[in-house]
Amino acid sequence: MVTVTLMNTARTYHMVVSSGIFGITVLSVDQQAIADRFAGRSGEESNRFEGIDFFTLETGTPFIAGGLAFLDCRVVFSHPMPESTLFIGEVLAAQRIEDVRPLVYFNREYHRLLQ
Repeated sequence: MVTVTLMNTARTYHMVVSSGIFGITVLSVDQQAIADRFAGRSGEESNRFEGIDFFTLETGTPFIAGGLAFLDCRVVFSHPMPESTLFIGEVLAAQRIEDVRPLVYFNREYHRLLQ
């Protein structure tokens, strides 16, 4: 099981509610620009997957190629909060790639893990 929290006004929130599925891609250290794009810095109306290679696993949810790990999930519980919703998902399929370093975002900055 994994959890994600989404703002109730976000486009992704509405997709998860209507489909009952979600996917998590753990991005690699070289994918900072993609992280910024999916964080909404390019606007809510743009197609975030435009020009990005992706693939699917079990549910058809798109996963970003070049990432470190991929979790394909089905929502089993949701907990509404004032401005966001906590979703708990059962992992239906997962993959990971060897020898890829993760992109880490902490305290409003990107960081690299030392080897």
